[in-house]
Amino acid sequence: MLTFTPESDALTDNERSILALSDAIIVVLDRGGDIIGANPAWSHFANLNEIGVHGAEGRINYFEFCERSALGDGKAIADSLRDHLIDGSGVLKLEYNLQTATGDSWAALSAARVNSGGGPLLVVSQYDMTRQREAHAALQKASEKLAHAEETERRRIARELHDGTGQYITAAKLMLGSLEGGNREEVAKLLACAMEELRSLAFVLHPPSHPQQGLPSAIRDLANGYARRAGLTIDIELQSDFPKIGVAAEHALYRITQEALANVHRHSQSARAHVSLRLAGEMALLSIRDFGVGLAPGRTAESGVGHESMRLRLAALNGFLSLHNADPGLLVEAWIPLRPLQRRPLESNAGSSALDRPASRPSTEMRTFRPGPAE
Repeated sequence: MLTFTPESDALTDNERSILALSDAIIVVLDRGGDIIGANPAWSHFANLNEIGVHGAEGRINYFEFCERSALGDGKAIADSLRDHLIDGSGVLKLEYNLQTATGDSWAALSAARVNSGGGPLLVVSQYDMTRQREAHAALQKASEKLAHAEETERRRIARELHDGTGQYITAAKLMLGSLEGGNREEVAKLLACAMEELRSLAFVLHPPSHPQQGLPSAIRDLANGYARRAGLTIDIELQSDFPKIGVAAEHALYRITQEALANVHRHSQSARAHVSLRLAGEMALLSIRDFGVGLAPGRTAESGVGHESMRLRLAALNGFLSLHNADPGLLVEAWIPLRPLQRRPLESNAGSSALDRPASRPSTEMRTFRPGPAE
């Protein structure tokens, strides 16, 4: 049964009927945070969790409920709702961890301020997102295991190229010295080129740097090594205080950097590339640009095994890939949302998205690596 007090007369009969049909918990709050209207989902939730009432009218204060039940930041959640009730606009959206009769769970809140004859009211919708959180955590764990398996296989192939095939080429060069013939120098040059290609491939498969040392540092070392081996000039622009964003996310961005630089070397016909890593709102943004031919006419950004691999890496982390011609060249952008612990707490998304908000200008490290000996 849907219950309302006379103070909730700002809602029409149709609006009340819609609230009654919702599976999400919906409550209407007065200026003090008392629940003056609720749908059956709230009644079931309140009974299950034995949420107490107060005052002669037997009301429940939703702000106090948040402060008591939330794990860690209940007061901040209640204060955000109070502020939105006073002068908020748009929809306030929050996620928080709470203690319920069935154990720890996660809830997503949406709150909107409405005006009534007796003053402003706050309509709050709350739904359980525990399963989504658990599924996301399981997916992230699986992604980390897959990344570890891939890393192990790359290391094995790189080692076999260096210790196996590379040794055969070295032996062939030594044996060539004892032979006579007019083509000996030409064959020696071919073997030297083959050895250099093997060394470059081994480096691309398993560079000496690794995201565990910090993603900006790993990208810096990768750019330096790749410039030396591939004959590219690579400019880097790395946010100095770029935070830890999780093993899976850092590994994904590192591998995307590798794949994108390999594409620049193989396909772009560009002698220069630019790599940037920074935060953009609530997203981590990696950009790789070349100054070559760009996407050929009739070729879409979705084509190519390398691009599909990048997309799959990002999709597993709720991220996405953007590719478009930069005139000249191609710009590759990899976006990954920050985990909840890396976001500013209780940030409302009312009014604009993370991509719409202007990025801050933190200090950056800017360097250029050129072909030749490593620094």
